[in-house]
Amino acid sequence: MEANEPSEMISEIEEDLHGGHEQGKAGEAQHGGHDHHHSGFRSVAAVWVAILAAMMAIRGVGAEQAKDELIAKNIQVSDTWSHYQAKNLRQASYRIAKDEVEAALAAPALSGPQRAAQEKRLADYDKQIKRYDSEPMRAGDPQSGGKKEISERAKGYQEESEVLEHKNHNFNFAEMFFQLGLVLASVSILLNSRKLLIGSAVLGAVGALLTINGFFWLVQAIG
Repeated sequence: MEANEPSEMISEIEEDLHGGHEQGKAGEAQHGGHDHHHSGFRSVAAVWVAILAAMMAIRGVGAEQAKDELIAKNIQVSDTWSHYQAKNLRQASYRIAKDEVEAALAAPALSGPQRAAQEKRLADYDKQIKRYDSEPMRAGDPQSGGKKEISERAKGYQEESEVLEHKNHNFNFAEMFFQLGLVLASVSILLNSRKLLIGSAVLGAVGALLTINGFFWLVQAIG
């Protein structure tokens, strides 16, 4: 359902109400309060359609915000895991270099100064390998830390992304309930059916609850 359809529906209902009011005046002597009853019912239904349209607009704002936040968070997750992979590749290069030094140290013909230099290189490589595994994070630097810290940060971003995805689901289902509620409300006006209007109110209430949950994530209802 397009965004302008609720407003068009309200306009049609107003026209219908106006026409019904004129007809009610002409046939008041014949039908007594019957037309007034129908006019009052249509007025209530028209107000309810306006409320549904307002709630749909609020839902739309929340849905757009949640979608934008989800896109940004997914980019953040991807960037963090990319940084993790870059650290892993650099660590792997140090491991290869370490293996080469260990192979050189195993050679019996290695002289004393050469052995000392290789042992120093080996200690440096060990230090770098350990640093890539885990390193304290620096304040204000989201790229700092070792693989352990980056992995934990990426998993935290993933959890936030999942919550935003669940919020999106709530907003999407809320839209469905609001649209169904609008359809029932319009049909209830045509048929002068209170039961259909009550059904529309129930659907609208469910849509409102899902919208609230989409904003504040109070209960993991849908996702």
